[in-house]
Amino acid sequence: MRKIKKIVSIFMIAAVAFTVAVTNTSINADDSAKGAYSSAPGTDAVVKITKEIVAGEGVSLDTAERFTFTAALKEVSTGTYTDATYNSVKSLSTYVDFAINTNGDNLIAETNNIFTGTTYPHAGIYVYTVTESTTNANGHLIAGETYTMYVYVYNKPDTNQLEEGYDGTYIHAVTVAVGDLSAGDLTTDPDIEDKKVDLTYDSSGDVTGTGFRFKGYYNEATGLDIQKKVEGDLVNLNDEYDFTVVFTFPSSVEDVPSSVGGPAATQFTFAGITYTIKKDATTISSGNATSNTVTFKLKADEIITFDNLPAGTTYTVTEAVPNGFTASASVTEKGATYNENSVQVSSGQVQADRGNGMTPNLLAAEKKDGSAQNKVVYKNTETDVSITGLIIDNLPFIALMGVGIVGLVYIALNKKRKSI
Repeated sequence: MRKIKKIVSIFMIAAVAFTVAVTNTSINADDSAKGAYSSAPGTDAVVKITKEIVAGEGVSLDTAERFTFTAALKEVSTGTYTDATYNSVKSLSTYVDFAINTNGDNLIAETNNIFTGTTYPHAGIYVYTVTESTTNANGHLIAGETYTMYVYVYNKPDTNQLEEGYDGTYIHAVTVAVGDLSAGDLTTDPDIEDKKVDLTYDSSGDVTGTGFRFKGYYNEATGLDIQKKVEGDLVNLNDEYDFTVVFTFPSSVEDVPSSVGGPAATQFTFAGITYTIKKDATTISSGNATSNTVTFKLKADEIITFDNLPAGTTYTVTEAVPNGFTASASVTEKGATYNENSVQVSSGQVQADRGNGMTPNLLAAEKKDGSAQNKVVYKNTETDVSITGLIIDNLPFIALMGVGIVGLVYIALNKKRKSI
């Protein structure tokens, strides 16, 4: 009899262990730290979505913007999910707002908890496809990421009962993977771990991992003026001076993924840069750039204006400084002009101290209504010319003539001596 009881006990223990193992296998949230987990039994896990706007240096939003995200239910581990039982959880949505003139580090923000107000009808694994439902507008280009979100719903312990029981459900854990996957991929895809994004938070609630993140690329147009100045009493004001400008577009253009059209999808291209050369109100010439390097000639008091640059573009300005001149420059950026101690010209190239030491990489900043145009004034000053009665440029020829005259006199005298 004791043997029979012992066997029955062993069988019951094994059965319980098997039941627990099956339960944990069917709803396994993975022990990886990448997931978002319930802080206590019966308490829902919290998941927020991060929105990152990539913009050029110093660029701020022209308008207030709302970015919306949608999670669409596509699978439930218990089978069909098309009946009315699942209507309340078929589509989840959340959003994040950015105020007008938001810039810098503030171009990253989080939504509220995507599960706020959500109650699941029963335990199981709920699989969602998560996308951004915002459309391209107002200078924003949406990257179009797709994620798969696995929501592990457990039966909620009933703490009001004396004996063990359940009272509804709660969200025990959530994992998110890159791409449009299925529930089966959790066990059949060998690369599933690599596809999971980091949902961990620190004690203050901030994301510490790469996050459940959607990117956007924001661009607005700006311009640049380069003006030529020449000083000197004997300067020919009709002389032309050779310049080279090299443009580098910001990451908000260059880093746009090919999946949404690459940099060209922003509508900013080097070939799209236009320029006009003027003196006073008279147009001298105009055209388009063919690459990021533009060469041109300017006479005294002429200005070249570049348009259709994405704000945040950096550029270099170099002149082939002719002999007999010293070069100097002033730089205006974001409506402020750098003082003389912050700008220098080295080997013909303009450099400015923009806060981290001298650099040739100047900034074509955003141009808001009423702000000054980005501008470089490049000045050549003629070196002092002493009045000697001689034209210094012809001195070598005068010296040669002198040598020739001396030679002729010597030959004439030598012939005269021979004739005596």
